[in-house]
Amino acid sequence: MTRENTNLSTINAGLSARVEKTLASLSTVQAQVSSQTVLLDAEKEKVAALQVAMATRLDDKDQLIASLKKQVAPQSVVAKKKTKRKLR
Repeated sequence: MTRENTNLSTINAGLSARVEKTLASLSTVQAQVSSQTVLLDAEKEKVAALQVAMATRLDDKDQLIASLKKQVAPQSVVAKKKTKRKLR
């Protein structure tokens, strides 16, 4: 009986050590996941800021194109009138 108790105590101690190692590993992994989550959140913020900047630039581009089209249209009409006058 004493031998069985000794064997059980040895097994229990070994299992306890394995559990402690596993818990330590789990703690390390949790810290790594937490760190990666912080980095991911920072990257998401950067992406969101870039998306806003790109949307603004696209809007600015569209406004510039519209403005240039308004400027070019009257000039082409004037050029056509001048060409017609020269032909007469």
